[in-house]
Amino acid sequence: QRKKLKDLSGQKFGHLTVLKFIGTINGNSKYLVQCDCGKIYEIYANNLIQGNTTSCGCIKESHG
Repeated sequence: QRKKLKDLSGQKFGHLTVLKFIGTINGNSKYLVQCDCGKIYEIYANNLIQGNTTSCGCIKESHG
């Protein structure tokens, strides 16, 4: 039995707001997100959940 992923629509991850669920590609859930800067694009759910991606790239990710 596959674990059903919770719909992330409406949630915010860093500067990204999840607009809607697009579908599943190779077992990975894909979502349409909008960055605070206004850019809209598609992203895999695991990148959001794990915190790998917090903006569209308009904000330079600072590591350390």
